[in-house]
Amino acid sequence: MTHNPPAADPFQSVEPRLAGLLQSLDAHRIPHSRRTLAEHLVGTRDLLRSWGNDEAVCRAGLFHSIYGTRVFKIRCADFSSRKMVRDVIGEAAESLAYLFCIADRDSFFSAARTSLHVIRDGVGNTDLAITRRVLASLLEIEAANIVEQLPRRSRETRRSMRRYGDAFTGCRDLVTPDAADAIARALETCTADAPPRAIS
Repeated sequence: MTHNPPAADPFQSVEPRLAGLLQSLDAHRIPHSRRTLAEHLVGTRDLLRSWGNDEAVCRAGLFHSIYGTRVFKIRCADFSSRKMVRDVIGEAAESLAYLFCIADRDSFFSAARTSLHVIRDGVGNTDLAITRRVLASLLEIEAANIVEQLPRRSRETRRSMRRYGDAFTGCRDLVTPDAADAIARALETCTADAPPRAIS
């Protein structure tokens, strides 16, 4: 009789308080891009760290879809839990994660083209003015989000992601050089022969 080896602990490299919160929210049980949400979140955080982002941005990456997004509909935590999440990961990180979850992320790229940075709150259906630094952090998280999951997406979805190449080219001055290079490499083999489709 053979035994399958135990699955690797997705939280092994995560600070215990943060891992405990993600576990309590069942992030390790929820599927995402052919793995678990926990694995995607940790992978996103790891990319942000490798690109030299500060700890608040990295923690935001670790929780970037915890409230659900326009495409990834599963909410590990609802908005009434924001204070609990904030108390564990910090105010700056939670604010970024919250904005990432509620935003129409196409508005990140349109905001990058203007001096008045305004993103669209897709939940409240309103516009939100943000600082250049916050916009840069959101774009950095989006780059890590895409790079981390793209290899496990279907060929059709990978092709539809080609549009992100042009979008990120237009805001290279807002993301780290490592993020800009990583997103360009990830998208370079994608083609534009499928209709655009959002990524979670």
